[in-house]
Amino acid sequence: MAELFVYSRVHKKQFLVIADTVTSILPIGLGLGRIGNYINQELLGFSSYTGPFAVVKNNVSYFPSPLLEAFLEGLVLFIILLVLRKKNMFPGKIATSFLIWYGIFRFAIEFLRTPDANIGYLDYGLTMGQILSIPMIVLWCILFVTFYFLRKEEKVSY
Repeated sequence: MAELFVYSRVHKKQFLVIADTVTSILPIGLGLGRIGNYINQELLGFSSYTGPFAVVKNNVSYFPSPLLEAFLEGLVLFIILLVLRKKNMFPGKIATSFLIWYGIFRFAIEFLRTPDANIGYLDYGLTMGQILSIPMIVLWCILFVTFYFLRKEEKVSY
């Protein structure tokens, strides 16, 4: 993060424009990481699933939740941010939109996953992934409103 601040000062570009540019490609890395989770049989979904792409580990069949995460957090999120990039917007909209959509997708997919073995379910039946997604959604609310109302009238070129 500090490197982005330094880069924006050196090249005299708005920090939020640079953050939007960097954030717009993050879903690619997230999607590839989730495919790696599937290959390594990590972060598996609920057990007793026998449908397509099921992961068999220790003679138990699991739902392939990493593939669903790769699809939503990778491809779908990338397309959403790509569409937003083409629209006339205020600086910071892509970065904040990443927060809300990643938070929503992560929170929803956690319902299909088995909780971490060493943690299990926490308060209100939530998993650690869901609890970590809530601050992203709250942060989105704060940042989106802040950037929206503080934007300048000048057009921003990406």
